[in-house]
Amino acid sequence: MLSSVACAAGATRIARTGLSLLGAALLLAACAAGGGSGSRVGQTEGAGAAPRIGSGVFSEPARGVAPAIGRGVPVEPGVGATVALLAPVGDGKQPVRALAQGLANAAQLALTDRADSGLTLRVYDTKGTPEGAAAAAQAAVADRAAVILGPLYSGSVSAAKPIAASAGLTMIAFSSDSAVAGGGVFLNSFLLEGEIDRVVSYAANGGVRNLGALTRQTQTGDIALRAIQAAAARNGAQLAASQSYQPGYEGIESGVQIYAETHKSRAELDPIQGVVLVDRGWELQTLGAYLAFLDITQPDVRFLGASGWNSPETLRETALRGGWFAAPDPRLQEAFAERYAAAFGAAPNPLAALSYDAAAAAAVLAVEARGRGERFPFSVEAISDPAGFSGVSGAFRFRPDGLNDRGLAILEVAEDGFRVIDPAPTSFASF
Repeated sequence: MLSSVACAAGATRIARTGLSLLGAALLLAACAAGGGSGSRVGQTEGAGAAPRIGSGVFSEPARGVAPAIGRGVPVEPGVGATVALLAPVGDGKQPVRALAQGLANAAQLALTDRADSGLTLRVYDTKGTPEGAAAAAQAAVADRAAVILGPLYSGSVSAAKPIAASAGLTMIAFSSDSAVAGGGVFLNSFLLEGEIDRVVSYAANGGVRNLGALTRQTQTGDIALRAIQAAAARNGAQLAASQSYQPGYEGIESGVQIYAETHKSRAELDPIQGVVLVDRGWELQTLGAYLAFLDITQPDVRFLGASGWNSPETLRETALRGGWFAAPDPRLQEAFAERYAAAFGAAPNPLAALSYDAAAAAAVLAVEARGRGERFPFSVEAISDPAGFSGVSGAFRFRPDGLNDRGLAILEVAEDGFRVIDPAPTSFASF
C-alpha cells in the first residue's frame, strides 16, 4: 500500500521528481481508495477540513493595509502563511455558488495534502462582481495574505489586480482571458491559445496543414480565430478559409453555408484538410451536423477542436467521430475526481482541479523557499520558474507574461468514447 507520505505529495516539481503523470494518476487513485492520513478530508470542521460556505474560514473585510513590497509579501522562516482564495461564494446564482464551493474544497484538499507547507486557506467572497473582488482583495491585503488564488472572472481579476500589486501580492487567477495576465497576475486556466496550438501542431505534423475555421461572433471567437492564425504560422500550416457565425441555430446554419461555399471552391486546386471548431455542447453538435449535411465530412476533412469537446454531447454527433482535440490527460482527471468524491461525497466541478493545482503549487513554492531560507516564496520569479509543476491536470508552468504552458494530450472522438492518440508531455524540455 502507498504510504501516507506518498499520498500527501500533491503537486510536485517536474524537474525534481521521477513520478510520471500516469504514476501520479495511479497515486491519487490509491490515495482515494484509502491511503493518506487514514480519514477523509471534510468529515469534520477544523484544521484540514474543507471550508464550507458560511463557516468562519470565509473572512469579512479587515482593517489596515499591508505595505507594498516589490518581490511579494515576505514569509518569515518557521512562521505559517495565509493563502487567500477570492471566489464568488455570495453570488446570487446557485450554480456559481456551487462552483465557488468546489474551488474552496479543492484548494483546501491540496493544502491538506501538503500540510508540511504551513499554509492556511482563507476564502474571501467576491460576490461575483468586480466591486466585490476589489473589496475581497483589500481584505486579503489587510489580513496579510502571502498570495492570492483567484478571482474567477476577468472583470474581477482586473478589479483586484491593482490592489494586490500595490501591496506586493501576486495572484494565481482562474480567468481564461489572456488580456488580464501579467503585472503579477498568473492565469491557471485552460487557455484557448495553448489548446489550439497543440492540436494544430499535431495535425500539421500529420500532414493536415491547409486549415479552415468556424468561430463565433463573440470575444471568445475572436480570441480563437487569432489563436488559430498564430498556431498555423508557428506550425508550418495556413488558415485558408474562415467564417464567423452568430450564436444560435440560425446563425450556425447561415455561417456554415457561407463557409461551405469557400471550402468547396478550393477542392480542386488547394483542398482544405482540416476544419477547426472550438465551440462545445449542442453548438458543436450543430456545427458537425450542418457540415455533414453539406458533404464536408471526415475522414476526407479532419475536424479539430479544444478541450470543450470533452463532453457527452460530442459523442452523440456521429459526424464528429474521428475528430481530434487537445485536452488534459483524462486518466489524471478521473483519478482526481475519485479523490475529490472520496473527500466530499460529490463529483468535482470542471474548475476544481485548477484550484487544487494552484494551491498545491503554492505549497510546493513555500516548502522550497523554506528549504533555501528564502523569505519571498511567491515572487514573480519563483512562480514563473520554467521547470513547472506536475499536478492533477498534468504538467503546467506559469510564464513570465502571466500565461501558462500545459502538457496536453490529443484525443480522438470514437464511437465508444474518447481515446488518447498522442499522450501529454511530462516535461517542458521540448517546449
